[in-house]
Amino acid sequence: MKKNYLRRMYDSGKILILSPDAEFNPEYQIEPDAINLRLHPKAMRFKSSLTTIDLLDSGSHIDYYESYNIPNSGLELKPGEIIFCKTLETVALYSDHHIGFVFGRRTIAGFGLSITLDQPKFPSGLPWNFPLQLKNNTSHIIKIYPYIYIAQLILIEYPAPAKRTYQGVYSDRYDNFIPDVDGSEKNNINQLRSILANTKPEDINSPYKIKSLIDKQIEIAKRRSFFNRWGKSLVTIILGDFLFLVTIATIGLIVYDIVNNPDVRFKWETLYLLIPLIISILIKIFIRK
Repeated sequence: MKKNYLRRMYDSGKILILSPDAEFNPEYQIEPDAINLRLHPKAMRFKSSLTTIDLLDSGSHIDYYESYNIPNSGLELKPGEIIFCKTLETVALYSDHHIGFVFGRRTIAGFGLSITLDQPKFPSGLPWNFPLQLKNNTSHIIKIYPYIYIAQLILIEYPAPAKRTYQGVYSDRYDNFIPDVDGSEKNNINQLRSILANTKPEDINSPYKIKSLIDKQIEIAKRRSFFNRWGKSLVTIILGDFLFLVTIATIGLIVYDIVNNPDVRFKWETLYLLIPLIISILIKIFIRK
Protein backbone atom coordinates (compact mmCIF):
# COMPACT_ATOMS: atom_id res chain seq x y z
CA MET A 1 0.00 0.00 0.00
CA LYS A 2 1.43 3.34 -1.08
CA LYS A 3 2.17 5.72 1.80
CA ASN A 4 0.66 9.20 1.77
CA TYR A 5 2.64 12.41 1.51
CA LEU A 6 2.75 13.16 5.25
CA ARG A 7 3.84 9.63 6.06
CA ARG A 8 6.67 9.88 3.53
CA MET A 9 7.74 13.18 5.14
CA TYR A 10 7.73 11.44 8.54
CA ASP A 11 9.65 8.38 7.31
CA SER A 12 12.28 10.57 5.63
CA GLY A 13 12.93 12.51 8.85
CA LYS A 14 11.58 15.83 7.61
CA ILE A 15 8.95 15.62 10.34
CA LEU A 16 10.26 14.53 13.74
CA ILE A 17 7.63 13.65 16.35
CA LEU A 18 8.84 12.96 19.89
CA SER A 19 6.73 11.25 22.56
CA PRO A 20 9.04 9.00 24.60
CA ASP A 21 6.54 7.98 27.30
CA ALA A 22 3.48 7.47 25.11
CA GLU A 23 4.74 6.26 21.76
CA PHE A 24 3.60 8.10 18.66
CA ASN A 25 1.70 5.76 16.34
CA PRO A 26 2.22 6.87 12.72
CA GLU A 27 -0.10 4.17 11.40
CA TYR A 28 -3.02 5.65 13.33
CA GLN A 29 -2.07 9.28 13.90
CA ILE A 30 -0.89 10.24 10.40
CA GLU A 31 -3.89 10.74 8.17
CA PRO A 32 -3.76 11.66 4.45
CA ASP A 33 -4.30 15.34 5.21
CA ALA A 34 -3.25 15.86 8.85
CA ILE A 35 -1.34 14.51 11.84
CA ASN A 36 -3.37 13.93 15.02
CA LEU A 37 -1.86 15.28 18.24
CA ARG A 38 -2.83 14.29 21.79
CA LEU A 39 -3.42 16.24 25.01
CA HIS A 40 -0.63 16.33 27.59
CA PRO A 41 -1.73 15.58 31.19
CA LYS A 42 -0.02 18.73 32.48
CA ALA A 43 -2.13 21.87 32.56
CA MET A 44 -2.21 25.38 34.02
CA ARG A 45 -4.80 27.92 35.02
CA PHE A 46 -4.76 31.44 36.37
CA LYS A 47 -4.39 31.72 40.12
CA SER A 48 -7.60 32.62 41.91
CA SER A 49 -5.74 35.44 43.67
CA LEU A 50 -4.74 37.08 40.38
CA THR A 51 -6.27 40.51 39.90
CA THR A 52 -4.19 42.12 37.14
CA ILE A 53 -2.35 40.76 34.09
CA ASP A 54 0.52 42.92 32.84
CA LEU A 55 1.42 41.81 29.32
CA LEU A 56 4.83 43.48 29.38
CA ASP A 57 5.96 42.43 32.84
CA SER A 58 7.68 39.20 31.84
CA GLY A 59 9.24 38.82 35.27
CA SER A 60 5.88 38.24 36.89
CA HIS A 61 4.23 36.13 34.19
CA ILE A 62 5.19 32.86 35.84
CA ASP A 63 3.43 34.01 39.01
CA TYR A 64 0.10 34.29 37.20
CA TYR A 65 -0.34 30.54 36.82
CA GLU A 66 -0.70 27.46 38.92
CA SER A 67 -0.01 24.05 37.44
CA TYR A 68 -1.95 20.87 38.03
CA ASN A 69 -2.50 17.52 36.37
CA ILE A 70 -5.41 16.24 34.34
CA PRO A 71 -6.17 12.91 36.04
CA ASN A 72 -6.85 9.73 34.11
CA SER A 73 -10.37 9.79 35.53
CA GLY A 74 -10.94 13.10 33.77
CA LEU A 75 -11.09 16.81 34.60
CA GLU A 76 -14.38 18.68 34.80
CA LEU A 77 -14.34 22.11 33.18
CA LYS A 78 -16.96 24.46 34.56
CA PRO A 79 -18.97 26.73 32.24
CA GLY A 80 -16.75 29.58 31.08
CA GLU A 81 -13.61 28.05 32.60
CA ILE A 82 -10.31 28.42 30.75
CA ILE A 83 -7.27 26.19 31.14
CA PHE A 84 -3.92 26.19 29.41
CA CYS A 85 -2.57 22.92 28.08
CA LYS A 86 -0.16 21.61 25.47
CA THR A 87 0.17 18.74 23.04
CA LEU A 88 1.71 15.49 24.22
CA GLU A 89 3.86 15.30 21.10
CA THR A 90 6.84 17.56 20.51
CA VAL A 91 7.15 18.13 16.78
CA ALA A 92 10.09 19.42 14.73
CA LEU A 93 9.89 20.25 11.04
CA TYR A 94 13.12 19.97 9.06
CA SER A 95 12.17 21.25 5.64
CA ASP A 96 12.73 24.73 4.26
CA HIS A 97 9.90 24.18 1.75
CA HIS A 98 7.15 23.68 4.35
CA ILE A 99 5.35 25.48 7.13
CA GLY A 100 2.91 23.85 9.51
CA PHE A 101 -0.39 24.97 11.00
CA VAL A 102 -2.20 23.41 13.94
CA PHE A 103 -5.95 23.50 14.40
CA GLY A 104 -8.31 22.16 17.03
CA ARG A 105 -10.29 19.07 16.10
CA ARG A 106 -13.83 19.57 14.89
CA THR A 107 -15.03 16.62 16.97
CA ILE A 108 -13.92 18.33 20.20
CA ALA A 109 -15.13 21.79 19.20
CA GLY A 110 -18.53 20.30 18.36
CA PHE A 111 -19.14 19.76 22.09
CA GLY A 112 -18.71 23.47 22.78
CA LEU A 113 -15.08 23.25 23.88
CA SER A 114 -12.95 25.92 22.18
CA ILE A 115 -9.44 24.82 21.29
CA THR A 116 -7.40 27.91 20.62
CA LEU A 117 -3.82 27.51 19.46
CA ASP A 118 -1.60 30.14 21.09
CA GLN A 119 0.83 29.58 18.22
CA PRO A 120 -0.94 27.96 15.26
CA LYS A 121 1.95 28.70 12.86
CA PHE A 122 4.69 26.10 13.00
CA PRO A 123 7.99 27.20 11.39
CA SER A 124 10.80 24.93 10.35
CA GLY A 125 13.67 24.18 12.69
CA LEU A 126 11.80 24.58 15.99
CA PRO A 127 11.07 21.61 18.30
CA TRP A 128 7.63 22.57 19.56
CA ASN A 129 4.89 21.16 21.73
CA PHE A 130 1.91 23.26 20.82
CA PRO A 131 0.41 25.41 23.61
CA LEU A 132 -3.36 25.12 23.77
CA GLN A 133 -6.07 27.19 25.37
CA LEU A 134 -9.23 25.26 26.23
CA LYS A 135 -12.45 27.05 27.14
CA ASN A 136 -15.86 25.66 28.04
CA ASN A 137 -18.33 27.80 26.07
CA THR A 138 -21.40 25.93 27.24
CA SER A 139 -23.62 26.20 30.31
CA HIS A 140 -22.74 22.59 31.17
CA ILE A 141 -19.76 20.84 32.70
CA ILE A 142 -17.41 19.34 30.10
CA LYS A 143 -15.17 16.46 31.15
CA ILE A 144 -11.84 16.11 29.40
CA TYR A 145 -9.20 13.40 29.62
CA PRO A 146 -5.43 13.25 29.09
CA TYR A 147 -4.13 11.77 25.86
CA ILE A 148 -7.31 12.49 23.88
CA TYR A 149 -6.76 13.54 20.26
CA ILE A 150 -7.09 17.29 20.65
CA ALA A 151 -5.49 18.95 17.61
CA GLN A 152 -4.29 18.34 14.06
CA LEU A 153 -1.14 19.47 12.29
CA ILE A 154 -1.26 20.23 8.57
CA LEU A 155 1.60 21.18 6.24
CA ILE A 156 1.68 23.77 3.48
CA GLU A 157 4.40 23.53 0.86
CA TYR A 158 6.19 26.66 -0.35
CA PRO A 159 7.19 26.91 -4.03
CA ALA A 160 10.51 28.48 -2.98
CA PRO A 161 12.71 27.67 0.04
CA ALA A 162 12.34 29.77 3.18
CA LYS A 163 15.08 32.33 3.76
CA ARG A 164 15.60 31.32 7.41
CA THR A 165 14.06 29.16 10.08
CA TYR A 166 12.43 30.34 13.30
CA GLN A 167 14.64 32.62 15.42
CA GLY A 168 12.13 34.04 17.89
CA VAL A 169 11.90 34.22 21.67
CA TYR A 170 11.06 30.50 22.00
CA SER A 171 14.02 29.23 19.94
CA ASP A 172 15.78 27.45 22.80
CA ARG A 173 12.71 26.21 24.65
CA TYR A 174 11.06 22.84 24.48
CA ASP A 175 8.35 23.54 27.03
CA ASN A 176 6.71 26.85 26.17
CA PHE A 177 3.94 27.07 28.74
CA ILE A 178 4.65 30.53 30.14
CA PRO A 179 4.15 33.32 27.59
CA ASP A 180 6.91 35.88 27.32
CA VAL A 181 7.72 39.14 25.56
CA ASP A 182 11.37 39.59 24.62
CA GLY A 183 13.40 42.77 25.09
CA SER A 184 13.34 43.93 21.47
CA GLU A 185 9.56 43.63 21.34
CA LYS A 186 9.22 45.59 24.57
CA ASN A 187 11.50 48.33 23.23
CA ASN A 188 9.50 48.50 20.03
CA ILE A 189 6.21 48.72 21.94
CA ASN A 190 7.53 51.34 24.35
CA GLN A 191 8.77 53.42 21.42
CA LEU A 192 5.34 53.34 19.83
CA ARG A 193 3.73 54.23 23.16
CA SER A 194 6.02 57.25 23.39
CA ILE A 195 5.32 58.37 19.82
CA LEU A 196 1.56 58.01 20.19
CA ALA A 197 1.31 59.28 23.76
CA ASN A 198 -0.35 62.55 22.69
CA THR A 199 -2.59 60.99 20.05
CA LYS A 200 -6.22 60.32 20.87
CA PRO A 201 -7.02 56.62 20.85
CA GLU A 202 -9.93 57.17 18.45
CA ASP A 203 -7.54 58.81 15.97
CA ILE A 204 -5.14 55.86 15.84
CA ASN A 205 -5.84 53.72 12.78
CA SER A 206 -9.23 55.36 12.40
CA PRO A 207 -11.60 53.98 9.74
CA TYR A 208 -11.01 57.14 7.72
CA LYS A 209 -7.25 56.55 7.64
CA ILE A 210 -7.72 52.89 6.79
CA LYS A 211 -10.12 53.77 3.96
CA SER A 212 -7.65 56.34 2.64
CA LEU A 213 -4.86 53.72 2.59
CA ILE A 214 -7.11 51.21 0.85
CA ASP A 215 -8.09 53.80 -1.76
CA LYS A 216 -4.41 54.53 -2.38
CA GLN A 217 -3.67 50.82 -2.71
CA ILE A 218 -6.50 50.46 -5.21
CA GLU A 219 -5.18 53.40 -7.23
CA ILE A 220 -1.65 51.96 -7.17
CA ALA A 221 -3.02 48.58 -8.26
CA LYS A 222 -4.81 50.26 -11.18
CA ARG A 223 -1.60 52.01 -12.24
CA ARG A 224 0.37 48.79 -11.96
CA SER A 225 -2.26 47.02 -14.00
CA PHE A 226 -2.01 49.71 -16.68
CA PHE A 227 1.77 49.59 -16.78
CA ASN A 228 1.81 45.81 -16.71
CA ARG A 229 -0.50 45.86 -19.67
CA TRP A 230 1.23 48.58 -21.65
CA GLY A 231 4.49 49.69 -20.03
CA LYS A 232 6.31 46.37 -19.84
CA SER A 233 5.53 45.79 -23.54
CA LEU A 234 6.86 49.20 -24.59
CA VAL A 235 9.46 47.72 -26.94
CA THR A 236 6.82 45.50 -28.50
CA ILE A 237 4.50 48.48 -28.91
CA ILE A 238 7.22 50.54 -30.61
CA LEU A 239 8.11 47.61 -32.88
CA GLY A 240 4.44 47.10 -33.81
CA ASP A 241 3.95 50.80 -34.54
CA PHE A 242 7.16 50.92 -36.56
CA LEU A 243 6.20 47.91 -38.69
CA PHE A 244 2.70 49.28 -39.18
CA LEU A 245 3.85 52.75 -40.23
CA VAL A 246 6.63 51.46 -42.50
CA THR A 247 4.23 49.05 -44.20
CA ILE A 248 1.56 51.68 -44.73
CA ALA A 249 4.11 54.18 -46.02
CA THR A 250 5.61 51.64 -48.44
CA ILE A 251 2.18 50.60 -49.74
CA GLY A 252 1.35 54.26 -50.19
CA LEU A 253 4.49 54.81 -52.24
CA ILE A 254 3.75 51.77 -54.42
CA VAL A 255 0.18 52.90 -55.05
CA TYR A 256 1.41 56.40 -55.86
CA ASP A 257 3.99 54.98 -58.28
CA ILE A 258 1.37 52.82 -60.06
CA VAL A 259 -1.10 55.70 -60.35
CA ASN A 260 1.46 58.14 -61.74
CA ASN A 261 3.23 55.59 -63.94
CA PRO A 262 0.60 53.49 -65.72
CA ASP A 263 3.31 51.55 -67.51
CA VAL A 264 4.58 50.14 -64.17
CA ARG A 265 3.16 46.70 -63.68
CA PHE A 266 1.97 45.46 -60.31
CA LYS A 267 4.57 43.14 -58.84
CA TRP A 268 3.40 40.18 -56.79
CA GLU A 269 6.45 40.62 -54.59
CA THR A 270 4.75 43.64 -53.09
CA LEU A 271 2.37 41.24 -51.32
CA TYR A 272 5.26 40.43 -48.99
CA LEU A 273 4.51 43.81 -47.45
CA LEU A 274 1.41 42.24 -45.98
CA ILE A 275 3.60 40.15 -43.66
CA PRO A 276 4.87 43.05 -41.48
CA LEU A 277 1.40 44.58 -41.65
CA ILE A 278 -0.19 41.41 -40.31
CA ILE A 279 2.55 41.09 -37.65
CA SER A 280 1.98 44.66 -36.47
CA ILE A 281 -1.78 44.08 -36.26
CA LEU A 282 -1.28 40.87 -34.28
CA ILE A 283 1.05 42.69 -31.90
CA LYS A 284 -1.65 45.30 -31.29
CA ILE A 285 -4.28 42.65 -30.65
CA PHE A 286 -1.99 40.70 -28.32
CA ILE A 287 -1.14 43.78 -26.23
CA ARG A 288 -4.76 44.80 -25.87
CA LYS A 289 -5.59 41.39 -24.46
